[in-house]
Amino acid sequence: MPRPPTEIPVSDLAAAAAFLRAGDDFLITSHVNPDGDAIGAALAMQALLRRLDRRSTVVLQDAPGDGYAFLEGSGEIVADPAAAHGCERAIVLDCSSLERTGRVADRLAGDAPVLNID
Repeated sequence: MPRPPTEIPVSDLAAAAAFLRAGDDFLITSHVNPDGDAIGAALAMQALLRRLDRRSTVVLQDAPGDGYAFLEGSGEIVADPAAAHGCERAIVLDCSSLERTGRVADRLAGDAPVLNID
């Protein structure tokens, strides 16, 4: 059963920044059947983490449509929930709950902290 994400109020940007600085390896995900907002947010977060010299992988339950192939980094998106297994920290974007990530939520480590930005 998926657990609720660690909630950080949007007003607490310092806490969100601390979450990003505290880890070295992140899973980035979003909702099933990702749209442009979800894909763009995930790739932007990955670019930010790279600038912070952090590793990250964008893992989605469903592959983005071909219409998003022009986005930088889109070829690196992993459309396989099994790739989420054992991540150190997770970032959930553009969805209100971890459950909306589909099978990705089932693969997260039980003790992995989750930052949800919707």
